[in-house]
Amino acid sequence: MINKSVLLFLFLSLTTFSQNNFDFVKINYKSFLLDEREEYGCFLYEETTLVTSNLKSFYYEKARDTIIQTMSMGEMDNTSATYNFTYFKDFEKKQVYLNRDYGLKKIIIDSTNNIKWEITKNRKKVMGYSCQEAKGVFRGRNYKAYFLKDIPISNGPFKFDGLPGIILKVQSDDGSVNIEAYEIEYNKDVKFNFSNPFEGKDTATWYEFKEFYKRRLEKVKNYNPEDGMSFSIPIGYIEKFVDE
Repeated sequence: MINKSVLLFLFLSLTTFSQNNFDFVKINYKSFLLDEREEYGCFLYEETTLVTSNLKSFYYEKARDTIIQTMSMGEMDNTSATYNFTYFKDFEKKQVYLNRDYGLKKIIIDSTNNIKWEITKNRKKVMGYSCQEAKGVFRGRNYKAYFLKDIPISNGPFKFDGLPGIILKVQSDDGSVNIEAYEIEYNKDVKFNFSNPFEGKDTATWYEFKEFYKRRLEKVKNYNPEDGMSFSIPIGYIEKFVDE
């Protein structure tokens, strides 16, 4: 049973959200990907942070410590992973820049608002907030997203955006992907520098990246080392890089 002080806190939080015009909000998420149904499988366990206004945003990914046992890939040890990746969205230009290049060594430029959402009447509690459900298809998977209209910023974690409120939770219908907020901060008085950190860097389009990854995948598949070892890479992670 929820006590009165918790209910009062949630009510005051929602009231505060609805009464403020946001310069930006900061949301921390836990992001989990485990797909063992692909030929080679993929795994990610991350701490991610979204800092966003209505015009621009940053999304940061870093690995979280964990060791899990999977059915097809055996033990997955994330304890020594030290990567940090950045996604920068510019909604005026309808572009997202990312330095997670999977070996291309260029900044990849993709487009925003890639998902055609269908908003449903279903709702789900996320962090105590009543969020509305939307369904959409994004690069190989069907998703449900849960957004909060009280924060009127049309953005969310990773490349999920385009809804009339901030997205606090995303989950794929196949159970492989789950991204869920656990902390929200906002301050309309503090200014945040939303300058593009990748300006002037060597870039590639999303199509060019897909062509590169396809060639890399074929090279790995056809590689036969003398000692009989095998190598593999997945066809994608949260999003599929290679069309099936």
